[in-house]
Amino acid sequence: MSKPSREMVMETLAKVDDPDLGIDIVSLGRVADLEVAEGGEIRLRLLTRSPLDPTEHTVRQAVESALAALPGAGPVTLSQ
Repeated sequence: MSKPSREMVMETLAKVDDPDLGIDIVSLGRVADLEVAEGGEIRLRLLTRSPLDPTEHTVRQAVESALAALPGAGPVTLSQ
């Protein structure tokens, strides 16, 4: 199975909403440094609105779950 394309990853991330704002994380500019490596590993920086944001954990879990469900996706690595 081939790795997911960058476009496919971005389309998937655009379906993940910030729970406080109800706006997707791509439109909010929270996705940076996206890489889809050989083997399907997906690496990206998920920019935070605030380091003390109580919903940050929820957003990270939603991103990891959505990306892991992509056909051909390997490990997902999120950094800040």
